[in-house]
Amino acid sequence: MDNGNFLLAYWHDQTDILLKAAARSGNDFSLDEMHDLRVAIKKLRSVLQFKKALLSEPYGASLIPNTELFFRLLGQCRALDLSSKLLQDTVEQRETPFHELASLLQVARNLAAGAISGDLSRLVHPEVIQAEKNLRLDLSPLEGRELAARSEKLLRKKFRRIREKLPGLARRPHIARKDLKTFYYWLKLCPQGLLLSEESITQLEKLLDLLGDWHDSQVLQAQAGHLGAVLFSRGTPAFDRHRGLARWLEKSNARQIRSAVKLANRWKKTW
Repeated sequence: MDNGNFLLAYWHDQTDILLKAAARSGNDFSLDEMHDLRVAIKKLRSVLQFKKALLSEPYGASLIPNTELFFRLLGQCRALDLSSKLLQDTVEQRETPFHELASLLQVARNLAAGAISGDLSRLVHPEVIQAEKNLRLDLSPLEGRELAARSEKLLRKKFRRIREKLPGLARRPHIARKDLKTFYYWLKLCPQGLLLSEESITQLEKLLDLLGDWHDSQVLQAQAGHLGAVLFSRGTPAFDRHRGLARWLEKSNARQIRSAVKLANRWKKTW
């Protein structure tokens, strides 16, 4: 039993989601399945990160290394699937084929999927169960009120840093996205209403969704630019097409960042 410990209750719920999803799946995941599995792992990881910060523990090796490996392999597959989908959408908008890039994305995706083999639930299950036992032991000295008070203090400290860094979103969007995601996951594992209103959380979710779309497009931009530079001779039609795609995506990504800045300013009004 969790005895009112919201971190343990949250961990238990996310473990249940992860293990059931892993047990249902083989090694051929849909985009939605990969997203759900990765989100469940992110939430487990956020609990461990939050606990370390809460107890002022030094940074160390991951307590769930196999699960983290699973997370990265799923991420590689999902990134390639998203790039293929974004490429198809771009082809329809620009009415320009990119057969070489599409073929290479598919080959890379097949290779990435091949690394995910075996019964994933057998790989993940004992690890997250042991991590829960360790978590329960580490948190045992903290009673409900003290845990809530220390959690709120930690969240407020993290939120101050977010507010300080948010004006730099346009200059360093990758770092801003990472910080915002960490704060969001920490916020969601704590009791509802501990720091921000539901309206404020909704605005933060919209901002993170937009930054997620920007990140996916950034990946495709890098792939298109790299392919054009490495595989094709400068001045050839294929080189020009892929470089043109990269430049088009760069402009599109810049527009997304400008929209993200506007959303961030809207979110600030809900604090």
